[in-house]
Amino acid sequence: MFTKQAVSFTSDPYVVGEITIAFNPDATMAALGGQNGFELVSVVGGRKGETKWDTKKLATVWGTAAAFSPDNQVVALGLDNGAVYLLNEYTGEKLAQYEIGGRVTGLNYNLDGSLLAAISTSGAKIIQLDSGHISEIGAYHLGMLMTWFSALMVKNC
Repeated sequence: MFTKQAVSFTSDPYVVGEITIAFNPDATMAALGGQNGFELVSVVGGRKGETKWDTKKLATVWGTAAAFSPDNQVVALGLDNGAVYLLNEYTGEKLAQYEIGGRVTGLNYNLDGSLLAAISTSGAKIIQLDSGHISEIGAYHLGMLMTWFSALMVKNC
């Protein structure tokens, strides 16, 4: 059974607002991306709670895409410089980094968390997380690709 709940976040008035948001599988944490990279915040009663960590020391570019692993342990963060970081959800420790080129516009894990689909302005890629191998899928219409990746990942390729 699913319940619907509105979540309200308020940005610092002196900072450009978030451009991407992703929730972890149990909706207790959210990754907020914007002009200062990312911050991971708790979600309490449908509102933004405390900041757990941020990426200001890791990267000073725009945070543009995020996805949480199915096991609720890792968050993938995409940046506008083409980098994809995997960070420990709880500590913010960097676990891996991949360069996919172009502004990252979408990320999606498969069901068992072994693959990460990444879409950027330079095309689409599948990252095999156990080996780090990156497969080029091609450059197509990005909206269609994200829909296709979502369906592909549900089938647990």
